[in-house]
Amino acid sequence: MRSSEVINPEQALLYLLDCNLATVEYYSTVKKISKSEFKRQIEIAQKTLDWVCAFRIELESNSRAKEIKDNCNHSVEEWLIKM
Repeated sequence: MRSSEVINPEQALLYLLDCNLATVEYYSTVKKISKSEFKRQIEIAQKTLDWVCAFRIELESNSRAKEIKDNCNHSVEEWLIKM
């Protein structure tokens, strides 16, 4: 999803979650990243995913969030380990 395609609050939350997960994925490949910043981004992604699931917002079928929910016990950290 592109930001220009967002038309409601649910899509906005999903868009921001996907952007944050992309950042987390990128940080996992960078050698010189602050551990506290990386941890903070993981925590933000996890909290956002938890909210999306609690609010029963449907995840896009090809999204990182859907992969985490379905294959990694809702855990961003587990997703990173499996990458």
